[in-house]
Amino acid sequence: MIFAQDMGKIQGVIVDAETGEPLIGANVVINDEGGSPLYGTATNLDGQFTLAVPVGTHNVEVSYVTYATKIVTDV
Repeated sequence: MIFAQDMGKIQGVIVDAETGEPLIGANVVINDEGGSPLYGTATNLDGQFTLAVPVGTHNVEVSYVTYATKIVTDV
């Protein structure tokens, strides 16, 4: 069981690497080892996201239509 005090947050901004434009509605998820999303959210109009996750180290996967999926490890 996970209690509120065992939760942290990951937040950031997703932008296009070349133009710096925010990616609206990009998917940001934490996957388990089997690949099923455990926690997820989408970016807002400014490309920002906040994701509540259990305290610990996670791999964050970011995906957006027509872009390659990016996985950031050990967050």
